[in-house]
Amino acid sequence: MKTRVGILGALLLPLLTSPAFPYSITPWSYEDLFAKSDFVVIASPLTRSRDTNERMTLQNISPPVPVIGVNTEFKALLVLKGPKRSRFVLHHYRESRKAEPNRVVIGGPTLVEFEPPKNGDLFSAKRYLLFLVRERDDRFAPVSGQQDPRGISVQEVGGVTVDN
Repeated sequence: MKTRVGILGALLLPLLTSPAFPYSITPWSYEDLFAKSDFVVIASPLTRSRDTNERMTLQNISPPVPVIGVNTEFKALLVLKGPKRSRFVLHHYRESRKAEPNRVVIGGPTLVEFEPPKNGDLFSAKRYLLFLVRERDDRFAPVSGQQDPRGISVQEVGGVTVDN
């Protein structure tokens, strides 16, 4: 009897749980990131991110995630590859809906957010190592794609601290 209940439970369990379809994140080496990038830079955000009119849905995630296009202006601190420019715009995405505090999403996209420097003080701004590709409109985007840039194309780096 216990065996039948166990088998029946094992057969019914998939029907009682919500479907979750994981997707894989391609591992990138620094050599691959550098080789496929048009622009590699250590930079700090200059301005607060601004939404664009772009609206889309990341389809290869279950459930699909609606996103909004965002532009963030950066100051280049050190250009490692690409055009020597002091400022540039990073095109990235943010989720279009507010995060619900009691909702846990497993396997969602790893999108990026940036805080501008406090009172325009670049010493207080976070610094990022960015591996980017040029878009047609002269903005830059993460080389690893828009879905999972955090930790791959966008990596926070430590800054110099000054003690008084």
